[in-house]
Amino acid sequence: MGDTGPCGPCTEIHYDHVGGRNAAALVNQDSPEVVEIWNLVFMQFNREPDGRLRPLPQCHVDTGMGLERLVTVLQGKRSNYSTDLFSPLLGAIERGSQAPPYQGKLGAEDAHHVDMAYRVVADHIRTLSVCIADGVFPGPSGAELVLRRILRRAVRFSSEVLRAPPGLLSPLVPIVVEILGEAYPELEREKSQIMRIVGDSEDAFLASLQRGRRIIDRTVQKGGDGAVFPVGVAWSLYRNLGFPLDLVGLMVEERGLSLDKAALDELAVQEAEMKVRNQQADEAPARLQLDLHSLAELQRQGVPSTNDAPKYSYTLEADGRYVFVPCQATVLMLYKDQALLTEVHRGQRCAAILDRTCYYAEQGGQSCDVGYFIREGEQVSVRMHSDPRVRPPMILHPPPYRTSCSRWSRCTWQEVTWCMRSRPPSR
Repeated sequence: MGDTGPCGPCTEIHYDHVGGRNAAALVNQDSPEVVEIWNLVFMQFNREPDGRLRPLPQCHVDTGMGLERLVTVLQGKRSNYSTDLFSPLLGAIERGSQAPPYQGKLGAEDAHHVDMAYRVVADHIRTLSVCIADGVFPGPSGAELVLRRILRRAVRFSSEVLRAPPGLLSPLVPIVVEILGEAYPELEREKSQIMRIVGDSEDAFLASLQRGRRIIDRTVQKGGDGAVFPVGVAWSLYRNLGFPLDLVGLMVEERGLSLDKAALDELAVQEAEMKVRNQQADEAPARLQLDLHSLAELQRQGVPSTNDAPKYSYTLEADGRYVFVPCQATVLMLYKDQALLTEVHRGQRCAAILDRTCYYAEQGGQSCDVGYFIREGEQVSVRMHSDPRVRPPMILHPPPYRTSCSRWSRCTWQEVTWCMRSRPPSR
């Protein structure tokens, strides 16, 4: 499970491809003969950021089955790649490249990494197709960066190991759709877009790959056999040409040089730390979100969701400005440090959950409204946050209270002073 969030004890179901023996000693030992096909997690705790385990308000079982591994068992195969989930792809890769047929070799037997390249391309084109169909595209950060690295790894193995001509990957997409499309209809719906994105991305990286290959070859010629590949050159390939570091390592090792992976890891750590510092300096305060237990307690107490219908009450001025009608509201609950409160004292900062609001709350899209409300004569500036796990939402108004505040306090006036909406929200 993740570092935080729901968790619990688990059990695993393993299958012995040999059978008729006690294979307990081979469980979780990376044996190809004994593989895990099922995992069940008994969700009963929430792991807090400080590491504490708090019981969940409701328990359940989270179960995950390995589809490919189960198909392998049902079809009497020893490898996922021998099943009908992969064999059509492997056949198409053979026809589209200059490589010998796939033989299922592993490790030292696969001396030139040809079978490894078959598996990489087949696996990665499936991943690319499903992710793009779900709206994740190759890009510069987060999940998009992971997908871009997957695509570039597939391009490299296709071009350098399988000796395939440019454009091998995109024609594989219809085969993925044929295999998985019945279960995942979005693949058929997005097939044209998937092919276009994969094809364009492959073309773009091939130019960088050729340039990087020349850089590596020149560096190898200067270094001689058994030398350590310069860390600076490897890092430049990663930063400037977009080569995944594991890909750089493979290309260097295939040419007889070693790579100082510890030094590269240190550079990667330094870059990550710098990104975090820059993000903290430039980014607005993190989105406020109700923790799991507070959310459950609000629902248990019957605290209603915030009525944000007043945000639709607006007029268009002659100068093009939208003017939003103020509204009155009641404080339903206060929230501070992952705890629900009924009152706070002077000088404390907290968030307030109101019964009504005229503000637009940020929910992962455009920015929230900025404004103020007046409580017992005090003007309080606020920015809105919405908890996306609740429909309709609990909208948090995080103000810096300078006086005390308690539940059921009346906000006699709410007014939007700065609207970041590109247009008023539609109903």
